[in-house]
Amino acid sequence: MPDRQVDDDPLSFDDESTGPKIDAAARPGEVWRLLAAATWIAQGKVTAPRVIYEFYDASCSYCQRFGADAAPWVKSGKLQVRYIPVGFLEADSAAKAAALLAVADPATALRNYMDAWPHGGLVVPLRIAAPQAAALEANLQLMRDLGLEIVPGIVIRNADGSLQLWPGLPALADLRATLGAP
Repeated sequence: MPDRQVDDDPLSFDDESTGPKIDAAARPGEVWRLLAAATWIAQGKVTAPRVIYEFYDASCSYCQRFGADAAPWVKSGKLQVRYIPVGFLEADSAAKAAALLAVADPATALRNYMDAWPHGGLVVPLRIAAPQAAALEANLQLMRDLGLEIVPGIVIRNADGSLQLWPGLPALADLRATLGAP
């Protein structure tokens, strides 16, 4: 992956964008299909009635906190979180994301990594293999296209099919208002 310029906000990137290229409010079905087609790692039951996509950087403490905040809903079977790895915050972010994608069981690797945060537990590659590099680049481009410039970047589909895009860590009260009781 090419080196990324990081601006003064440690959780955002300088992509020289002019805003979202995809209007999630006008095209929620298309956006949901694009998210489903992205490379992601699931936590939670496939049968969960709600799904949240999170653009996730393994070096992001707020991404880790979102995982902890969402855990009660995941554990209750009411939510599946699909983590879409990106890597731009730190010099080793892309390598961490690639390591998660390269293992035989990414879901277990992610869970173990999040449980060990901030002390890691990932063996990061010296070079990122082409398949993981392509997946990370596509994920980052999707994040940019949706106008999400910070992580975590959260996308939730409401009961009426509309989407909520939350740039950054949502308040626990917002999660409760959106998801109900865990």
